[in-house]
Amino acid sequence: MALNRTGARRLLLETGPNRRSVLGGSRSSHLIRAAWPMALLGVIVAAFAPEPVRAQLVNPVTPYQSRLTIQNGGVNAALTVHRNPFGKPCLDIEAASRAHVINPDVYDNVVSIENRCSLTIRVKICYFNTDSCINVEVMGGQRKDAILGVRPHMQYFKYSFQEKF
Repeated sequence: MALNRTGARRLLLETGPNRRSVLGGSRSSHLIRAAWPMALLGVIVAAFAPEPVRAQLVNPVTPYQSRLTIQNGGVNAALTVHRNPFGKPCLDIEAASRAHVINPDVYDNVVSIENRCSLTIRVKICYFNTDSCINVEVMGGQRKDAILGVRPHMQYFKYSFQEKF
């Protein structure tokens, strides 16, 4: 399509940000042309950023890979436990290792305690055969998550628990 003087004037008048141009452009093409400098700035910042910042920008753990590792059941160090009227234990205790986002070789060792009774129960949770312990108080009918420890390269751990009476 050859443009003469009136065709060029018509092209300029009809190509505003909200109108389609004579040549078939749209508002989205204007937005794309305006957005590329910001994308280029983001690439430059990422290239020259210090190492900790780059670790946050490029996560080695894929978004489809779980950061949790479910653990085996703990060892009950006490002889007695709180029970509901039907004779079942009140506490349901589960544990998992959660990898950190920035450094996936460092793990939070998380213990989750669910109290299925109406009593408030206090529990002492330890790494198995150690004195590294935490005390947790769980209200009746609630769940509480507690971090037993933060350890490098310790994806799997063993724990013991003891209910306080």
